[in-house]
Amino acid sequence: MRFFINRVDSFFGGHFVQHLFGNQNKLSTPDDSSEAAGQINGTVESLDTELHSAVTKKIQKSDAATIKEAILNSDVIVIDILQDLELAQTVVDLLNNDNIIDSKTIIFLSSVLTWGMTKPAQDDDEAHSFAEEDYRKRRAHPNYKNHLLAEKLLLRNKKANLRPYVVCSGLLYGEGEDLLHPLFKSAWKGEQLLCCGEGNNIVPTIHIKDLIQILLQIVVMKPEDKYILAVDASNNTQLEIIKSISSTLGSGQVGNCSKEEVLLQDEVSQSCVEILNLNLRTEPVIVNELDIVWESENGIVEYLPTLIHQFVNTRKLTPIKIVVHGPPSSGRTFLSDLIAKEYNIEHVMYEQLLQEERSAEGELSREIKESQEEKGKITEELASQLIRKKLLSWSCQNQGYVLDGVPDTISMAKLVFTEEEQEGRQTSFKPEFVFVLEATDQFLKERVLNLPQDAVKTNHNDEAGFTRRLQSFREQNKEDNSVTNFYEDQEAVVVSLSVNENSTGEHLLEEVTKIVGKPHNYGMTPEQMQAEQERIAQEEAEREVARLALLDEQEKNEKLDREVKEAEWAVRMEKLQREERSVLELQSAPFRTYLVQNVMPTLTAALIEICQLHPDDPIDYLAEYLFKHSSE
Repeated sequence: MRFFINRVDSFFGGHFVQHLFGNQNKLSTPDDSSEAAGQINGTVESLDTELHSAVTKKIQKSDAATIKEAILNSDVIVIDILQDLELAQTVVDLLNNDNIIDSKTIIFLSSVLTWGMTKPAQDDDEAHSFAEEDYRKRRAHPNYKNHLLAEKLLLRNKKANLRPYVVCSGLLYGEGEDLLHPLFKSAWKGEQLLCCGEGNNIVPTIHIKDLIQILLQIVVMKPEDKYILAVDASNNTQLEIIKSISSTLGSGQVGNCSKEEVLLQDEVSQSCVEILNLNLRTEPVIVNELDIVWESENGIVEYLPTLIHQFVNTRKLTPIKIVVHGPPSSGRTFLSDLIAKEYNIEHVMYEQLLQEERSAEGELSREIKESQEEKGKITEELASQLIRKKLLSWSCQNQGYVLDGVPDTISMAKLVFTEEEQEGRQTSFKPEFVFVLEATDQFLKERVLNLPQDAVKTNHNDEAGFTRRLQSFREQNKEDNSVTNFYEDQEAVVVSLSVNENSTGEHLLEEVTKIVGKPHNYGMTPEQMQAEQERIAQEEAEREVARLALLDEQEKNEKLDREVKEAEWAVRMEKLQREERSVLELQSAPFRTYLVQNVMPTLTAALIEICQLHPDDPIDYLAEYLFKHSSE
């Protein structure tokens, strides 16, 4: 069979192609040529999109001529009218062409929102269920009237060689999620989920695999009924769906709000809000007559544990579980904090857990207080319960954790990491990676001795306290009884990291990320992103202030240096000028003496005589006089 599918790059289209690829033998017919067998053509938003290898040809959704040719040459045409309503109209027009003589199966995949405004015959009959036989009574949601029209236009075609079907799908779920992805994502992050109004409306749903099975059965069995409701048997309410997602995957927090407030949430689409607010009880008949092996017949709430497993694996959201082990003052807490920030996971510190539990109320808190009062310490069993309680929290179960120094004994590790079955919740929280910090006693002692005075805590990291803690650690971690032996038995990856005077936190973190790999999550929350942006902005502002201060200091230094040099230059120039005057005076002394002795007496006498006689031409008279007395 030759298939044409619009938007093979969409959530539905991609999964449909994948299932077609796995069912080619069932769908092939004796009339299929080798070229036609298993041929799948489809439209895409962009030709650069990576698709399943089963797609024979991808067509730009704006390429009308190629799309028309592909449709006319296909045996089965599947159009998701939610993705491309305009293409649905094109298909209807093509099918009305009398030149089509080949047999074709045409399936329009629509939405239960074309029933959005449908009411029971009796307004007070809230328990009334709609089946396929009621499809002529359906009234569309205002935004889906054109979709309803496309359904009707297709079903009007009565040509003998054409088999038109409308498959009206409930809210799709499963395989990593589509419209429900924002809810799963928020729950996975531990955020509160919002329910529109009271949430008592019934939302028809269907698993993506079950929808595809229905479509394939239509292609193979060619049922007489042309309108098929593709929904499961659940009839769950909006509140039941949202509560089960929140409690099973996240923190269990659910609030109520208006439709407008829901749309303000990140990534929540208009389509998601519209279908979650639909109130339609269904009781499909035709799907039960098809040969379907249901993936999730009883709906999303009952199937949720498996659904969550599909979600985290499809989205690659497996938790990262790390233990950092090492002697006191080896930088264990510092490295743990770097790892927690790098992977956006919980930094679990025993002292912090203990402090929080002391201020809380509950059975564990009471037992911890009693143990401290009666025995002066907390028993290993209670300490293990405290750590297990944290590791069973939604944040550790979903994102993961980095355990800072605990458990520190084999017996405690066995108590902490004993797994229990809990319905609807992943309970495997054994560490995958254990990083052991190794340092010499001498290096650790020198590090402690070099601590600033305000960082020294009595009986903890002062000389006596540190020596006691280091000795205790060495005794608990001898080769035959080290807690790392337990981790190795549990098949965790145990890695030793050397700590010395050349080690830095960034260097150690780089070693960790090489082994652990990239983060397995959505990244930082909006609050964390804002805090990170503020931190970066503050660092940039501080760098700018430091740069400006440095420039100001450089300008001041340059000005001072310039003034000093100018003063030195002035002194040198004055000295040079004095020296030049002295040289000139010395050089001019013999010439002055000659003038005084030989020239000035005659010249003076000539000038006096000229002043007395007042000749008509004084210059000529002076010349004659000097010439006359030149021999004197």
